[in-house]
Amino acid sequence: MTTPEDGSGRIPMRAVNEMSKAEFIARLSGPCGCSWAAQRLAAERPLGSLRSMLSTLMKAFHNAPEEDQKELLRSFPEHGDQPEGEQFDRQRAAYQERFGYPFIIAVKGRCEKSSVEAALLHRLQSYEDAELETASGEVAKLIGRRLARVIGDGPGGENAE
Repeated sequence: MTTPEDGSGRIPMRAVNEMSKAEFIARLSGPCGCSWAAQRLAAERPLGSLRSMLSTLMKAFHNAPEEDQKELLRSFPEHGDQPEGEQFDRQRAAYQERFGYPFIIAVKGRCEKSSVEAALLHRLQSYEDAELETASGEVAKLIGRRLARVIGDGPGGENAE
């Protein structure tokens, strides 16, 4: 496969659209979070850009059965950037128990741990539907970052919708 014009070595969008369904699912299940997400995305090709790919994936998420949605959310484990301590661990466990998936927050760069703690406390009080929307937004950011590391928009990409 050729690389996009930017020389990044990422897969060009044109090549992504030309992959067999099996190859698409094999290569993009990881960045998408789980295989059902990659399967649904594969069925929506051709895709014009990373932005349209992510938008299509999030539409599939919102139209998916609740168990599939939670499977995708559970595929995003908590990372080491989060605060540590017994109280925070209890709050995370309470969140997991209440919503059925881990607390997910897309932290990029420097973020005060107190901000993460405040977000957890606030979101722990959310209604289930509102929190699902917030969590899916955080997952969209994370998936977008993952896909951008693997796929280059290349010819006809970024501005094509």
